[in-house]
Amino acid sequence: MRDVYIRLENLFISIFKWLFPVLIASSIFIGKAYGQCAEPTGLTESNITLSSATVSWNAMPNVDYYRLSYRQLGGVWQFATNPINIDPSITSVDLLGLQDYSTYEWRVKTWCTTGLNSSWTEIQSFTTLSSLPLDCNGDQNGSAFIDTCGNCVGGNTGDLACISFSPSVSVALASQEVGATTDLTFTISQDANEPDMVSALVTSDGGSFNLSSLNTNDVVGSGTGVAGGGYFNSNFTLYVDFILSSNHVSLRAIDSATSNLIGTFELENTPTGIKILSISPADNNNITAGNSQIVTLTNLYNNPVNASTLNFYSSINSELSDFDNQVFPITIDVTDCNGDFGGSAYVDNCNNCVGGNTGLSECIPFSPVTVVTLADSACTSTTDLEITVSQDPNEPDMSTSFFSSNAGAFNFNNISIGQTIGFASLSAAGGDINFNANLIVVSILNNQLIVSAINQLDGTVMGSFTISNNNPGIAIVANPSYNDGNNVTLGNTSQVIFYNLFQTPDINESLSFFSVINSETGNTSNEVIDFGILCPCINTTSTTDVTACDSYVWNGTSYDATGVYTFTTTNASGCDSTATLNLTINNS
Repeated sequence: MRDVYIRLENLFISIFKWLFPVLIASSIFIGKAYGQCAEPTGLTESNITLSSATVSWNAMPNVDYYRLSYRQLGGVWQFATNPINIDPSITSVDLLGLQDYSTYEWRVKTWCTTGLNSSWTEIQSFTTLSSLPLDCNGDQNGSAFIDTCGNCVGGNTGDLACISFSPSVSVALASQEVGATTDLTFTISQDANEPDMVSALVTSDGGSFNLSSLNTNDVVGSGTGVAGGGYFNSNFTLYVDFILSSNHVSLRAIDSATSNLIGTFELENTPTGIKILSISPADNNNITAGNSQIVTLTNLYNNPVNASTLNFYSSINSELSDFDNQVFPITIDVTDCNGDFGGSAYVDNCNNCVGGNTGLSECIPFSPVTVVTLADSACTSTTDLEITVSQDPNEPDMSTSFFSSNAGAFNFNNISIGQTIGFASLSAAGGDINFNANLIVVSILNNQLIVSAINQLDGTVMGSFTISNNNPGIAIVANPSYNDGNNVTLGNTSQVIFYNLFQTPDINESLSFFSVINSETGNTSNEVIDFGILCPCINTTSTTDVTACDSYVWNGTSYDATGVYTFTTTNASGCDSTATLNLTINNS
């Protein structure tokens, strides 16, 4: 009878709507406002088995009947009862004949006594029990398992088991020089499937940060970050965020492309060194797909002021409370003069870098040896004059030389320009430099000649000499024209011979030569080569016996008494001549 009533009511409403559209619109509006049919509430599932489940809902007011439909996930909706209308006194239905370990969806709809009906409830779902064991991923007889990080992995999850927490860390300084202010770079990376990092702390047992001069928003470094196995990439700049104290600042890392904040750091000077703290943002899981970050603090770190081993320490914690601690020793030292870090080369008294890896020995005192030889040492003879100067290895190089004498003279008679008057040779650089040269007159001026040393092989000018008479003595100035590119010798010997040009002193006259040689490092060597007296005098004596009456005149002097008398004079050679008179006077 209720069904007939409803059908007649619906027919009446249809005719009424066709005849009086405005009126029915108003009536429907009034009916919805005051006679709405509510959806069922309190939908639950219970007693779920391999093939059945009980679904329930709350009893609703003014219900004429309910309808319940269900389906296997992805299937076609079907009514759960037959007949399909459910008495208002019934608020639970057993769903039977279900597939094991299958997901089902269900919904309920209300028809009210007012003739109105509700919409379907939101879809509910449940899964029947499995007749087979389930793994952690919910797969029957699956192979997924819970790893040491507490995650379901393997099987059909597509995820691998986590591996040991073993971040890779490195710390580097752009300069390891004692006392240098330098860049500090630290790198932290993880392999895929390691537990996520939650914080990273880097400390040192020496050095300090230069924080006192910083201001907010100063740029103090840069870095790169990769996360999510490469899904996230960032190049970022480090700015001073807050100055917490003169020894403590915080930094913000700003992505260079998006200007987004991607992380923060804290820098602090401690009583023993420095501290860097980085907190990793949460990513809603506890393992990483692989990540790395490289951070450079630019010109901010002060190396220790003494040579030492500086230790950096990293302490990194994971989200699973793992700890990783590492130590990074860095040698702080000086670079020697040869450019070798920690080397032992040094600058010697000649201002050269020696020792260490240079292969060079320290220079020794400037002590050239001069030897003068005369081909004929007879008095007043014209002879060859030979001067030889030698040095031991590692002495400072010679620059200019001056030779002179206190006696003798050059015989410039019959000398002409272009004339060869001597010979010069040099063996230097440990024997690598050798030449023989002719001494050729290029200028004549009064008692002075300028002589060039012309290489016998190629005619090049190897140096020059200015020779002159000082009256007394001679003077020779040597001016070499070559430079070997350093100020220390590997050993050298130079020789100069002036052919038949030097006239020796007179008899009984001493002869000394003086050598004054300057080095390229400002040292001076003074030598005296003393020949003594080349021709010492041979003194002569004579004795005369005389007997005379009353007086006797001898060498212009009259003697009237018997006695022994002497007279000293200079002989033809310029030497002393002593005559002795034995005089006897007979008086008349």
